[in-house]
Amino acid sequence: VTIQKGREVITVSDLSPIAIDEPRKIQINSKGDPNFVVEKLTTYDYCEIVNNTVIARKVGPCGIKVTSAETDFYSSAGTAVVLQIVKGKNGISGSLPNNLLTAEPFKMNLNPSKPADFQINTLTPQLCSVQNLIFTPLGSGECEVTIKINENDKYLSLEQTFKVLISKVKQQLVVKEKSFVLTTKKGKAELPITSTSSLPLVIQSETPKVCKSSSDGFVIPKAAGECRLLISQPGNALFDSTGTASITGYIVNNGFSITCVKGKLIKKVKGAKPKCPAGFKKR
Repeated sequence: VTIQKGREVITVSDLSPIAIDEPRKIQINSKGDPNFVVEKLTTYDYCEIVNNTVIARKVGPCGIKVTSAETDFYSSAGTAVVLQIVKGKNGISGSLPNNLLTAEPFKMNLNPSKPADFQINTLTPQLCSVQNLIFTPLGSGECEVTIKINENDKYLSLEQTFKVLISKVKQQLVVKEKSFVLTTKKGKAELPITSTSSLPLVIQSETPKVCKSSSDGFVIPKAAGECRLLISQPGNALFDSTGTASITGYIVNNGFSITCVKGKLIKKVKGAKPKCPAGFKKR
């Protein structure tokens, strides 16, 4: 009786397309379970083989040859297959906040995960603007931003929309001094009060015969007496309105006079809030 080696039969089980950046280890079926060698059939650079793993490089056919080693019971065998390399899927790295409570622009961190050209646009230009990756809130509401990644020779296109809820920022009035003194000889003056948003204030005079307000937020003295003012900030598309603050000042005709001395030198200073010059002391 002559015992001959059996005829080995090998097959590659997964012949589906391979995407760029998705290496695939070759799955081989056989009778004798020998060692295998996987090689590239052609010199084209659509793929390369490393440790029996196909690494896709660019779109096109990847021909491979599988050879089995001879064993005690089976002869060596070989087979050839062609795997199609296809474009990979791109992704988006980074994100946008779901809620935004700020009126300040910021730089976005949205980018393709794989090298590709892309564009970022806003679908709600009345609420936000996007330019050179700078996100600028323009109003309160739900802002929609879309990033579109262009298809290239390795990766497919991708488009995704992000929604950002922009809420109005609360602002407050900051009173630096509880009162003020002005002279009738002095022109319009700035009040010792501001808003945290730095928006211009709305000033209403309750004593229009003594003082009045200008459209740019200044006080204009008119006559000596008590000046009572109501200050508010109605807000805008990004800032909430404030409450109303009241401040009382005094308008004097010639102001006040103080005497300042520096050694033997004596100097009188007049004004709404007279101060001694540098080097002088109040007497």
